[in-house]
Amino acid sequence: MPVLRDLSAFQDAEFDIVWHPYSINFVPDCRVVFKEAARVLRPGGLYYFMCANPFASGMSTRDWNGEGYVIRQPYIQGAEITYPDEEWVFRDNPEARKEIRWPREYRHTLGDLLNGLVENKLVVIKAQERGSDTLNLNAEPGDWDHFTSFLPPWLCFWVLHRPEIGLKLPFPY
Repeated sequence: MPVLRDLSAFQDAEFDIVWHPYSINFVPDCRVVFKEAARVLRPGGLYYFMCANPFASGMSTRDWNGEGYVIRQPYIQGAEITYPDEEWVFRDNPEARKEIRWPREYRHTLGDLLNGLVENKLVVIKAQERGSDTLNLNAEPGDWDHFTSFLPPWLCFWVLHRPEIGLKLPFPY
């Protein structure tokens, strides 16, 4: 079974679309995933992926301090982040909270996400910040709708594979 970092079960340029829902934050290095996605995409192919907003990664409704949501973890590429899932994850089975370990994710900085795309000739055609469906500043502080009104927890990117682009910067970055 292929995994995000190893799509060797697939040929080069085999797909017109690679659809990648939220999961890249479970991989320490997003660039490896982008390289594989670009490899299996045909020229002009569409790649969609969703990831944690790097500025919200590791934050939750529990981080409300009475005035705002507190950033508690450093903004470091590849930093391992563990935190409990939100209550809404368990709304259909509250007892599961006791049985499920906290997820382990990895922070991907905005620079690493964007540069990883550029390095693999993946051109962003649309970016979207995602939170709850409604802006609700009147929600109870510490509530999911309140939290996502302050800081959308997810980013979505639509990118095109453009292997003919040969960008060479005149300086190291």
